[in-house]
Amino acid sequence: MSHQQPEPSAAPGGPVPTGVPAPAQPPLGGAPAPGSEMAAYPTPAPPAHGSRRAGGVRPTAVKSRNVLAVWFLLPLITLGFYYWYWYPTINAELRDADPRVQVSPFVAWLAVVPGAFLVLPPFISMYNTGKRIATAQASAGIGSSCNPLIGVLLMFVFGLNTLYYQSELNKIPASVR
Repeated sequence: MSHQQPEPSAAPGGPVPTGVPAPAQPPLGGAPAPGSEMAAYPTPAPPAHGSRRAGGVRPTAVKSRNVLAVWFLLPLITLGFYYWYWYPTINAELRDADPRVQVSPFVAWLAVVPGAFLVLPPFISMYNTGKRIATAQASAGIGSSCNPLIGVLLMFVFGLNTLYYQSELNKIPASVR
């Protein structure tokens, strides 16, 4: 019985030690030959243009919407119910766009809709949503221009907070273009 010593492995990017066979080169067609060593090491596909940024940020997860439709037209047509759809939706988009944003869209909705009977929860939730928008803007590399305090104050002026927040959200997917 003879004991064979394993061959030393090459460090990534380093020279291949002597005695180790060189990896098989793919034929001119680009695909490796079946059974060759290269078939075990597929080359990862490059990411789609603008799909992710540093830190796993996906600015394209945030949908651009018409600010006047969000603020006036759709709530008017739906008798105000559109807001109940819009608010948890933007929180879900912010969560999906930036892994650092931790929010439950349903809890955000609860704070604004039924939480209005407790007076304080809607203001806290609206302030936190403004902070999430600012965080997502900074993560997308455009600087955080959203001010959560302005968003809360605009709640008292014809509900302009939705117009303000949607206009700030629209800057995130626009940064990809």
